[in-house]
Amino acid sequence: MNNSCRVLHVFGRMDRGGAEMRTVALLRHLRGNGIVQHFCVLSGEEGHLDNEIRSLGGKVNYLKLNSVFIPRFLSLLREEGYDVVHSHVYYVSGLFAMLGALSGVKKRVVHFRSMSDGALQTPGRRARNWLLRAMIDLFATDILAVSEGAMEQAWRANWRKDIRCQVVYNGFDTVLYSSVTNPRAVRARLGIGPNCRLIIHIGRLDAAKNHHQLVRIFAQMCARQPNLHLLLVGKGSNGLEAELRSFLHDKRLEHSVTFAGVREDIPCLLAAADLMIFPSLWEGMPGAVVEARLSGLPVIASDLPGIREIARHLGGMDILSLNSDIQSWVETAFLRLNAHHRSIPDLEGTPFSIHACASEIQRIWLGRES
Repeated sequence: MNNSCRVLHVFGRMDRGGAEMRTVALLRHLRGNGIVQHFCVLSGEEGHLDNEIRSLGGKVNYLKLNSVFIPRFLSLLREEGYDVVHSHVYYVSGLFAMLGALSGVKKRVVHFRSMSDGALQTPGRRARNWLLRAMIDLFATDILAVSEGAMEQAWRANWRKDIRCQVVYNGFDTVLYSSVTNPRAVRARLGIGPNCRLIIHIGRLDAAKNHHQLVRIFAQMCARQPNLHLLLVGKGSNGLEAELRSFLHDKRLEHSVTFAGVREDIPCLLAAADLMIFPSLWEGMPGAVVEARLSGLPVIASDLPGIREIARHLGGMDILSLNSDIQSWVETAFLRLNAHHRSIPDLEGTPFSIHACASEIQRIWLGRES
C-alpha cells in the first residue's frame, strides 16, 4: 500500500494556538509513514512551533501575503510537487484552493477551525467573503470542520448534502495527560499555595475568549471565598491585559491572578488545577476544554455548539448560556469546587483520539474511501 504523499499546510503563523498545536500533533503522529508535511506561513514571521516542526522532519516556508505572494506560492507548489494543499485560514482558504487547482494539485482541503474569523462584517468584508466562499465551492476537493457547529456556521446548514464536507474532531494523545505525578510541585513553581482552590483558563488574550466576563466571575467568587487563585494561560495582548490588570487592581485581586503567558506544560497545569472556567463568545472546537476533560478537570463553559459536542462525548461539564447572569456562573463554579471530584473519561472510542483523527486525515489526503 503506497502512503507516499506531500502535504502543504497553510497557516498565518505557527504559534501555540489550538489549530497549530493540533496540526503539529498530527505531524508527530504520522511521522515516518511516507507522508511529508510542510507549512506555509502567511505572516512571513517565525513562530513558537517552527523548531519543533523542523525537528519532526517538516519544513516551514515564510511567504508573506503581499503583492508578490501569488507567483511565489505558485513557484513553491511547482518546485515541491505537493499532492495536497491543506488550508486552515478560514475563508481565505478559497485563494489557496484556487491556486492549488491552477497548479494541478490533486487535493485541495479547506479546514474550518472556528465558527467565525472575528472580523467586523462591513459591506466590503461581506463582499470579500462571498468571493472567497465561491472560490472554495469551485476549487476545494474536501471541506472539513472541527465540529458540526463550526461547519454549519462557517459553511452552510445543509452541509451534509455535500459529499466533500466532513467533520473531523481534533485528536489528542491521552498519555500526555495521565503521566503527571506531582501537582503540588507544579503549584509551588507557580507560587500558588497548596490550600488555594485553583481555577484555570487556557486561551490567548483575545476578545473571543471573553476574559472580561471571566475576571468578573472570579471577582464575585473571591467576595465569597478568599482562598482562590486564577491562572490565565495564553499569549498576551498588551491592550487587553492592561484592562484586565486594571480591573483586578481596582478589586484588590492582582495577587490572586497569575498571567502565565505561553506555556509548554499544559498537562501539568491542568493536573494542578481544581476547575476550568471557559466563557468564550465563539469557538470551533476548543482544544483547551478537551485537554481539561482528559486530565479529569471539571469544566464550566459557555453554551456553544462545539462545547456541547465535547460534553456529549466526554461529560464532566456544566454548560451555561452567555445570557446567564454572573451569579449563575458563580453558583455553578462553587458546586463543582465543593464536589472535589475529578473524572477522567475514556478517550478511546471517542472521535477525539489522535488515532481516529490521524486515520481520517490520512484517508482524505490519500483519496481513499471510508
